[in-house]
This record gives sequence, C-alpha cells and structure tokens, in this order.
Amino acid sequence: MAVVVREFSSLVPVPWVNGAGVTTTLAAGSAGDISVGRAVLGRSGGAGAGGAEVGAAGAAGAGASALAEADWRVSMAELNGPSTFSPFPGFDRIFTVIEDGVVELAIVDPVEESAGEAGGRGEHGEAPAAGPEVLRLSRFDEARFAGEASVACIPPTGRTLDLNLFTRRGVCTGAVTVSRVSDIARVSSHPRLVVVLEGGVLASDVPLFEAPASSSDGAAVLSDAVRAIGDVVWIPSGEAVRLTGALHVAVIELSALAAR
Repeated sequence: MAVVVREFSSLVPVPWVNGAGVTTTLAAGSAGDISVGRAVLGRSGGAGAGGAEVGAAGAAGAGASALAEADWRVSMAELNGPSTFSPFPGFDRIFTVIEDGVVELAIVDPVEESAGEAGGRGEHGEAPAAGPEVLRLSRFDEARFAGEASVACIPPTGRTLDLNLFTRRGVCTGAVTVSRVSDIARVSSHPRLVVVLEGGVLASDVPLFEAPASSSDGAAVLSDAVRAIGDVVWIPSGEAVRLTGALHVAVIELSALAAR
C-alpha cells in the first residue's frame, strides 16, 4: 500500500446544527481497514467520510449516527463558542487542543456516575455528591473520555481548534502523540496517520504528490512542500517514512482488536 497525502483545503467542513462550530473528517474506517492498511482519508469536495459532530442538545442522535458505519474516525473541529459535545455511545474519545489558549472541559462520566449511585446514600440518607470533572487544557494537551460522557466545552476567547480520535470500544484502539518533526523514520506494524498541526515546510527529496521514492535505507521520502494545518499523511503498515522539518504534527497509531 502506498503512502497517501490529502490536503485539508480539499475537504469540506460540516457545520454543527447549533452554529457553535464545524467539523471536518480527516479519516474514518473500519477495523478491517486498519488490518490491511487501507487509506480511508476524508473525501474531497464532500462532507467527508463519517459525517460531522453535531454538538447541540436535542440533536445528540445525529452525532452518534455519524459513526454508525465506522469503527474509528479522526476529525478536526473549530469551536466558535461554548458548546455541549454530542454523545458517541460505544466509542472512546481522545480530544487534543491544537491552538494557543486554555480550553475548559466539564466532563460527567455516566459510568462513574452510575457506580456512585450504586454505592447507596450517605449516613443521613443524602444522595452521593456528584459533579463534573473540570479539565483545563493548553495547546497540545489531550483529554480521554468515554463517548457516552456529558461534556461541556468553553474555548478561550470564544474560538479554538481541536483534533479528535474516536475508536469503537472492544473493536479497535488508538493513540495520539504530538511531537515536533525533526527526523522521523519508522517502520510500523500498525498504520499511522500524521496530521499537520501548524503550517510550514515538510522536507524530503521527491515531489509530495507523486509516488514516494525509496531512500538508501528503504524509507519512503516526501518532497519539500508547504503544509497547512489539517493536512494528512497516511502511512500504511510496514512502511518507513521520513519527515523532516520544524512542524508540530500529531502521529495517530491505530490497532484493530476485532473486525465486526
């Protein structure tokens, strides 16, 4: 399987129904896609594979249905104001802040809440205290929570960009690592998705949109090219790819546990 590159500018963002943000799907697919290393990047000129997060109270079902046919999805969202995230039952989520400023998340995990209720009442018959877990996230910080969780988000100065990885629980898993590119050369047993988190130049020796050539050590190399936030490089299983430059990127590694 070849290395595939997709420009963020070719993807069409989908607005949330409440007007609080827009979501652009960068990639989405099944556990089977992970197993064979198939590139399933967001579609150009359309809504993108996997649909959009809704983020509006009363329209929660639409957010969940966006992942009905996928086992995993990577998306980038622009939040234009305080919002409540749509629930994604059966999925685990990794939320990563991309821009400067502090994002506040108030998270109520229904699993932990149920466990608290099961513990009974206090000495005087009062219900157990319950409240949201409040996280303050700076640029490149991440939060992990269940898709069923109730999450309220307050972005700094009313706007922020975030990266989201959704994986279907018990079917596949994923990890997000943010790092500055210096000289990355890896051979992976799992496919990787590299998402550009700041504009700049990724350097190598061959044109970026031609089939990658092989360097003397067998690694595919990508050409000098100005990359924008949200541009995606899909690296299939077993490929070694060298990226050089001074950019921050998110390296997303996916592993299939079972195929549906």
